[in-house]
Amino acid sequence: GGKAKAENPTIRPFGRAHYLGAAPFLVIPGWCHGVIWGIFLNASVSMRALTIMASLATVSVMLENGAAGGTKKSYAIRQVASLLIPIVIGIQDLVTLLVIGMAIGSKWLIMGRRRQGRYNWDESSYCQRWQVYLSSLAFIRSAFYGRGVLEYIRGSAYLVWYFRILGAQIGKDVCLYPLGADPMMTEPDLVQIGDQVSGNNLWLRLPNVRG
Repeated sequence: GGKAKAENPTIRPFGRAHYLGAAPFLVIPGWCHGVIWGIFLNASVSMRALTIMASLATVSVMLENGAAGGTKKSYAIRQVASLLIPIVIGIQDLVTLLVIGMAIGSKWLIMGRRRQGRYNWDESSYCQRWQVYLSSLAFIRSAFYGRGVLEYIRGSAYLVWYFRILGAQIGKDVCLYPLGADPMMTEPDLVQIGDQVSGNNLWLRLPNVRG
């Protein structure tokens, strides 16, 4: 029993990378991943308040400059609402585009283009970068009141465009996740979808969960 155990050690590639220092790259400690996740999560929560704060500040400046007529010290609700509502909508749209752009940028900056293959923790930095990338997705998963940004464009052409930009090969007249999904496809680089396809429970089965 002891000899067989010595010949077939039970430590996984994750353990060799984190505990034995056998990886050929700098391994980020587990607590650092927690800090990274916390930073992205706090930033995504701040996004929720950004729209209202920026809108109120904009309306305040506009009122001080007579946008509602004159320079009065008090205004009717309809006067404030006539300025605030379109400004909130406009800033919300800008923040949404910003968040989606950050998600796309983080994918290509952190992960690059994925290739089919085997990526052990003690041989490749892929799994480590994958963890950092998942933390960065807090921007689109938690930025809007607990619902991900992609939930608002499910089933639309915008979602197809998004996954194409992330590397998926998707044909014409495709409808993705009309009923939503959590998560949606996590590695679109490895996905190929033909023309005139409608899919809801689309996911990849990847043997990358054993360390």
